[in-house]
Amino acid sequence: MESPSLLKGVSLSSPNRDDRLIANSVRTSGGSLYVMKQCAVVRWSVLAVIVATAASGLSQMTSAERAGLDFWNMPQLSRDVEESVQESNEMQLDFTSVQKRIAVKEQLMMDLFDGSTDLVQVAARFCELNVVYPDYVSQLRLRYRGLSDEECICRNVIDYAEAALKNRPDRTIQRARLEEQFRRFRGSQSGQRVPT
Repeated sequence: MESPSLLKGVSLSSPNRDDRLIANSVRTSGGSLYVMKQCAVVRWSVLAVIVATAASGLSQMTSAERAGLDFWNMPQLSRDVEESVQESNEMQLDFTSVQKRIAVKEQLMMDLFDGSTDLVQVAARFCELNVVYPDYVSQLRLRYRGLSDEECICRNVIDYAEAALKNRPDRTIQRARLEEQFRRFRGSQSGQRVPT
């Protein structure tokens, strides 16, 4: 009997031990050599994915440290948390202070609109309220070029009033009244000035 073409040159009469093991494993696994090769490819692929994942995890460890998420450095994390809490408390105090200044300014606007105070008096109060901002007047100088410091503060009050007047039906009358007070202030030779 002639051997099939795949087995030319292979003696079937006396297989050696390795040939029997391979043939036996193919028979017992119920597959073929092709299936075994595919399994080996899958195993190597899984191993490559595991190695790549581990390498990525190691490189991410330095990213975690940079992000401050390295749990093994608890003393530093505790200091960072304390600093963050302190900064948050300071920001809350600043926010509360700003809210109080806004409330005072809103009341000043109501007093200005009802005529119980005038532009120059409100400008003096604005200056007092903004004393915590050392650059307050220098910023106003940039915004209102060519005006004196006192005039800049008065213009700032008028702009603030303009925003407060936005929804009031008497906004045109109020604006005209404030502009007239500003003109009188600029033209006054009596030396009436806003304290800076």
